[in-house]
Amino acid sequence: MLKCAAIFTDHMVLMRDKEVCVWGQCDGQGNVEVCIDNIQAQATINDNTWKVYLPAHAAGGPYLMKVKCGSECIEFVDVYYGEVFLAAGQSNMEMVLKDSKGGKDVAKTSDYPLIRYYNVFKTGYIDEKIEQEIASVQWQSCVGEVSGEMSAIAYYAARIIYEELQIPIGIVDCYQGGTSISSWLPEDVLQEYSLGRKYITDYKELVGDKTDEEYECEVEEYWKTWHAWDDKVQALKAMNPNVTWDEIVAEAGDSPWPQPAGNKSIFRPTGAYDSMICTIAPYTLGGIFYYQGESDSDYVETASLYHELMQALIIHWRELFEDESLYFVITQLPMYMDKNAEDNYAWAITRESQLQLSQNMTNVGLLGIADCGEYGNIHPTDKRTPGERLGNLVLEERYGCNRQGKSMIPLDVYKQDGRVVIECGNTYGEILAECLESAVNMSGGLPLMAVFEIAGKDGQYQPCGFMVNHDRIILQTEHLENVERVRYAWTNYASVRIFNRAHIPLVPFGEKTVR
Repeated sequence: MLKCAAIFTDHMVLMRDKEVCVWGQCDGQGNVEVCIDNIQAQATINDNTWKVYLPAHAAGGPYLMKVKCGSECIEFVDVYYGEVFLAAGQSNMEMVLKDSKGGKDVAKTSDYPLIRYYNVFKTGYIDEKIEQEIASVQWQSCVGEVSGEMSAIAYYAARIIYEELQIPIGIVDCYQGGTSISSWLPEDVLQEYSLGRKYITDYKELVGDKTDEEYECEVEEYWKTWHAWDDKVQALKAMNPNVTWDEIVAEAGDSPWPQPAGNKSIFRPTGAYDSMICTIAPYTLGGIFYYQGESDSDYVETASLYHELMQALIIHWRELFEDESLYFVITQLPMYMDKNAEDNYAWAITRESQLQLSQNMTNVGLLGIADCGEYGNIHPTDKRTPGERLGNLVLEERYGCNRQGKSMIPLDVYKQDGRVVIECGNTYGEILAECLESAVNMSGGLPLMAVFEIAGKDGQYQPCGFMVNHDRIILQTEHLENVERVRYAWTNYASVRIFNRAHIPLVPFGEKTVR
C-alpha cells in the first residue's frame, strides 16, 4: 500500500527554490513517482520506504501533486510553494493565538488564506491508535477562528513575513510545554554529553520499575485533576477577561505539575524527538524558530551545560532536515523569576549561552526579548511583540529586507579617554535609555532594575551608572584603573531600559573583558 508521510496533506506549503523531499512507505518493489506542475521525479522503493527529491520550484500555486506507484495514486490539492518554517520548543512557543493577549479578536478577523500551518500531533510514543491520530492532522489556512489554534508567536511572525514577501508562508508547529532540551534530541547524541547522560539517568531513576500500564493510569488521573483546575481557570476568565495570573492562582490554585513520569512520556529524554520531530523530518524548510530553555534553567548545574546540548541540537537538526546551513533562530530567554524565589542566575547563564551560540555559529540568529518577561509569570501573554520582532528579524537577516529586527549586542568593551566604553551593534543609529525608577522598589524592595556591573582583579562585581552616546554606552566609575570586566543585566529578572532605535533591547550579557 502506498503512503506518504503524514505531513503531506491537501493545502500544504512546499519550500520554494530548494530541492523538496517527499517520502513515505510502499509495500513491495518498484518505483514511486511524484508529479507537480509538469515536473516529476522518482525513486526506488527500498525496504518498503521511498524518498523522492523534486527539483527546485518558484513560489506559486495552487497545484495538484500526485504520488504514483504502479496502479496506486495519491493526490494532494491546493498545494502551494512558498517559505516554510518550523516553530519548535516549549510552552511559550506553544501558546496558541486564541490564548494570547488579544488573540481571540485577532483570530476572528484573520484573513490570510496563504498563511498555513500544520500542528504536529503531541505524543511521546506512537502506536496504531496514535498513527491514526497523526494521519488525521491537516494543513490549515489562517482564515477566521481556525487561526487561533496555531502558535501565537509563529502567527505574528508569519503575518509580518507574508505582508512583505507576498508569497505563501507555511508554519510547521512542533512544540510541547514543559519539555527539557533532552526531549528534543536522540539518545546517541545525548550520550555524548555529561548533561545528556544526567538527564537520561535521572529520568530512569524517576520512572523506576513503573510499568506502562501503571503510567497510563497515573496519566488518566492527572488529566482529571488538570481539567478540573482548567475549568476553574476558564470560569474566572469568562467572568473577568482581564483577570491576572496572581488572581487565577489565588482562586484556582497552581496548575497541576509535573505530569507523571513514564517510559511513554513526551517529557522523557528523546520523547518529543522520537515521536514528533522524526515524523516531520526531512520536510524541506527555509528556517527554524526555536523558543526553549525555561525547563533547563531551574538549576545552575543544568543551565551551565545547556549550551552543549543547544549546539548539538542545531547541528543534528540541520543534518536531520538535510541542510547543513539551515537558518536557525534562537529565542533568548526573557527576564523571569518566580515570586519570592532566590536569584540563582541560572536564567542569566542560559541567556549568555544563547547569545554566544548566535555569535559563534553560522546562520544562527538571536531573537532578543529581555523586555517581554513578567515577574512571577513564566507565560507572558503578549506574543505579538516577540512574534512581530521575529518576523522583522527574519526579513532583515535572511532576506535582506529594509527592516529593523536585530537585537542590540555588545561588540567591544574598552578604555578610552578616561572612560569605559561599550560599543554596540545593531543600534540602527541610536541608543535609547528609558527611565524605570518606579521598578526599583516593587515586591518589597526586590532589585528589579537591570544594571551594568564592573569588576576588578578580585572578580567582585559592583553596579555602576552609564550614559549613552550614539552607538556607544559610557560607564561611569571613579576607579577606572581597576576595571577589568563588565556585565549587563546578570540576573534572572530585572526591568531592562536600554533599547535601539527599533525599540529592541540590548541583550543581557555576561562577563566581558575590558581591553
